[in-house]
Amino acid sequence: MPAAARESLRRQSAGMFLEELQPADHLYVVWSGDDVATYGAVMWQTPQITVLGLPRSACLIGLCKTAPAHRRRGLFSLALMQTVQMLRDRGQTDIYIEVAESNAPSLGGILKAGFRHWARVDARIWFGLWVHRQGQWQRLQRASH
Repeated sequence: MPAAARESLRRQSAGMFLEELQPADHLYVVWSGDDVATYGAVMWQTPQITVLGLPRSACLIGLCKTAPAHRRRGLFSLALMQTVQMLRDRGQTDIYIEVAESNAPSLGGILKAGFRHWARVDARIWFGLWVHRQGQWQRLQRASH
């Protein structure tokens, strides 16, 4: 990623976001001039795939954020639609997105992009190694793509 793009994302408080990306993951960024309007990641090896109980073949869109000055313009849902189309063009069929159910604006953009509700997951991660989900413990593993 070019240094200017990385610096712009850091200004958007995306430093931790960039740290979580794995080499196989993809980043989408929507620019408005020199500003990052919205961004997110497509992840194949995130522990969240295990936490959410998704198929191992799944890719997960997450870590999304839209800058306050660019909200309510449809950029998030447009970015999701284009990202999903790119994934489908490359043969990916198991595409999921995660969002907190209390995040009504994001839920609206996600539904507008064509996603539908799949499941509510109540899970806790302990010491970065174990997940407690649906009353059971499971060792946390990275998904493989």
